[in-house]
Amino acid sequence: MSVAIVHPGLLALWAKTGHPYHHLAGHLLDTAAVTFAVLQREPVTTRRMYATALGLDEEAALRLLAAVAGAHDLGKASPVFQAQWEEGRARAQAAGFLFTTRKSAGSEWVAHGVLTEAFFRRLLQERGFAPRLARSIARAVAAHHGFLATKSELVLTQDPDVVGTGYWEVARRELIELLFRTLHVQSPPSTVTLDDATSVAIMALASFSDWVASDPSFFQWGRKLEDPCEYWQEALRLADRALTEIGWRPRTPLLDERVRFDRIFAFPPNPLQRAIAQAVTGLGQPTLLLIETPMGTGKTEAALYAHTELQQVLGHRGLYVALPTMATGNGMFARLKDFLQRMGPRATPFDLQLQHGTAFLNPQYRAIQPYEVGDVQRDPEAAVVARTWFSARKRAMLSEYGVGTVDQALLGVLRVRHHFVRLWGLANRTVVLDEVHAYDAYTSGLVETLLRWLKTLGSSAIVMSATLPRSRRNAILKAYAVEPPHEDVPYPRITIAQGTEARSLQVLGLPSRALAVGSAPRDLRELAPRLLDEVRDGGCLACIVNTVDRAQRLYQALGPGEAIEDQGIRLGKQVAGIPVYLLHARYPAAERQKREEFLIRCFGKEGYATGTRPHRAVLVATQVVEQSLDLDFDAMVTDLAPMDLVLQRAGRLHRFDLAALSKYLGGAMGWSRPAAHASPRLWVAGLAEAPPDLESEHWDKVYAPYVLLMSWWALRRAQIVRIPEDLEALVEQVYDAPIPGNLPPDMAAWFEEARSLCERQQSDQRAWAHHSAISNPSELLADVPTDILALSDLDDDEETPVSQTPLTRYGEPSVMVIPLHRVGNRLALDAAGVSPAQTDEVPENEQALRLFLRSVRLGRPEVYRALVKTQPPAGWARHPLLRRMRVLELLDGRARIGRTVVRLDPELGVVYEP
Repeated sequence: MSVAIVHPGLLALWAKTGHPYHHLAGHLLDTAAVTFAVLQREPVTTRRMYATALGLDEEAALRLLAAVAGAHDLGKASPVFQAQWEEGRARAQAAGFLFTTRKSAGSEWVAHGVLTEAFFRRLLQERGFAPRLARSIARAVAAHHGFLATKSELVLTQDPDVVGTGYWEVARRELIELLFRTLHVQSPPSTVTLDDATSVAIMALASFSDWVASDPSFFQWGRKLEDPCEYWQEALRLADRALTEIGWRPRTPLLDERVRFDRIFAFPPNPLQRAIAQAVTGLGQPTLLLIETPMGTGKTEAALYAHTELQQVLGHRGLYVALPTMATGNGMFARLKDFLQRMGPRATPFDLQLQHGTAFLNPQYRAIQPYEVGDVQRDPEAAVVARTWFSARKRAMLSEYGVGTVDQALLGVLRVRHHFVRLWGLANRTVVLDEVHAYDAYTSGLVETLLRWLKTLGSSAIVMSATLPRSRRNAILKAYAVEPPHEDVPYPRITIAQGTEARSLQVLGLPSRALAVGSAPRDLRELAPRLLDEVRDGGCLACIVNTVDRAQRLYQALGPGEAIEDQGIRLGKQVAGIPVYLLHARYPAAERQKREEFLIRCFGKEGYATGTRPHRAVLVATQVVEQSLDLDFDAMVTDLAPMDLVLQRAGRLHRFDLAALSKYLGGAMGWSRPAAHASPRLWVAGLAEAPPDLESEHWDKVYAPYVLLMSWWALRRAQIVRIPEDLEALVEQVYDAPIPGNLPPDMAAWFEEARSLCERQQSDQRAWAHHSAISNPSELLADVPTDILALSDLDDDEETPVSQTPLTRYGEPSVMVIPLHRVGNRLALDAAGVSPAQTDEVPENEQALRLFLRSVRLGRPEVYRALVKTQPPAGWARHPLLRRMRVLELLDGRARIGRTVVRLDPELGVVYEP
């Protein structure tokens, strides 16, 4: 067929309903144009990677990929699809397309993506594509709605009444001919297989381009298609404009040339940062940097500087920083935003997305939103914005720069819908994985799978930890397909892995400090007065405990006091003139956010700079302050925890060098530690007990008993911990050393039993991680195992809709609830009934947000089992923000669920009462 004229009958087939409708041929060309425009804005390294994989020159590879993406809706050229719209069916019938009268042809539903796979595979082979290559390309592009076709679905494509014969077959050939000839796709690729990186690209480009091309505000439906070449040129112009409006800027390096560390950060590099600058010089291929240095040594700045170097040399298209929790993601967002702003003014601002479930609660993120498609920038001088198009959950990883939880990246390797969009977003990119020691065996297994994919996709990874056991370090290196270095370089160190080899460098010159370790009482009646005594003459103390219940009880045990309030939130109390604060994860979302912001103002650098740091204070907190929060305390008490986490908690102790901070903030401020806390001291609750009580406070439910026991044994002998000299040895004693040989017989038996249990649990977690993830890139297009088909049906959300168990974590299930007060015959947000809550009708967005801000996650088994059986209110179920929320109905501030009373306390948060 000549591409000068399109057969009128072909234009009778519809792709989008409406008046005017959009013909299928036009939509295929529109989608191909978006793909072509996207690839032209990619760095040369991305285009070269695909060209090499396909055995074509760069221009030919781009045209082939665009034509392939355009073919995504070929399955719509079938009677089973065209019959869905009566007007469209009549038009197709009048053009000569036959529809069976057999009833099953209308009821035997087959998704058009499944049909695309069957049709396109056969047509590619007819065009000379190798059979395996044709199968892989067809299977990849047909997944554009988020999932692969199953064997049972493909069987249905053998039914002629479903797929159509005769003119249907002719039309499908003409559509592919139209695409390939218009885009000047000549001969098939020389390769006989499709590599994994290009498979991901085809899957993601087909989805992404289809989303853009399906928007009638970008591509008007019903445009005339008489001359394909003219239509193609117009489609390219529309695609270019659409990408510009959504904020898909050309992927160019942050810096045009190499810039010294101090020019970017306005302070000289420390020994770690100097070592990183040296390590990344002259790298010629995607790299894994494994940074193992103590807490507070500037790993974040080192990683950001490394990205600028990697991007310049390797052409990486962006950066994603992945952290363990939403709180740590919030903290990192401000730092990454500041980093991008230092890059100087740009014609097009950087797009920066905060990626986690409650990102919109972050005030700094909200401040740079919303930037709707086509909006005029509110601040013409803004260097960083957050465009709304990328803020949608499925699209966020496509943004050039992002920070959020590791979960958002890990969803790319799980078999959830559109997982490949996230994976492609991470391709040819720098991915920073911070605090990798914080994950259990299941999540660690997923992290290793992610690293395998990053290597496949041409991405560099920067993995950071203060405390990493040797076994974990080796597993990370092997996941990136490199063997551990032959030479065992002492801690602290940087490991540089490229190709199949790795080498390590010791980081010399880091300051050394001694941390005194002592014991604290586990009993709260003894612990509470001791906390107050420690700061009576001055100092800020953090007490980090292992459970929310214990944190609430300790806060109460500190005694009554006058409330400390800010913006209507009861943040704490004054006990004998000492401010006492509480922070944990069981506050309503907005309250927790405000508490975190307040505590950063008090105990972060801002507290020193503005004078808002209290002279003395006690913070009672759970693990929410354990990772990455830039807080500084004069003294610390912690519950017994795994060794690496105890050391992480201690990273908030004397975190800032006050002399250096004073200089950085502009002069001699005269700051100093209180005399009683001039040297850092860490007290561990439960350390003096022999053996430690792990059950009464449920520590054995939070952490593996074996790891707790080994940590207890090692800490009892560590009266002084020298940082960094002793960190690695302490961690190795817990994770990679045998059970101590000098234990009493009964205690040795307890250790051995705990070890066996720990090994079984870790084995189970690793097995499930391997099974539920696409553990090896070669499995990308393989048939989905039957027992995880349910997972493949899930949207790329953070958790299962039924159990609400996070897909990326192995923890106990929990349920998201919104506490509402029963006032008469209605429900309200407040106990007085002033703000009624709408449940039967879909709430307006403003009220939906107000409701969401009250949400809290509950995990007590009895409470979870009861609430998860209830359904979200009818109105909420139809709103994306509230669709999984259950109502926790409160009467006089309480709800009885089985034997448990759940109480919402304005100071303590959600409290469980027996």
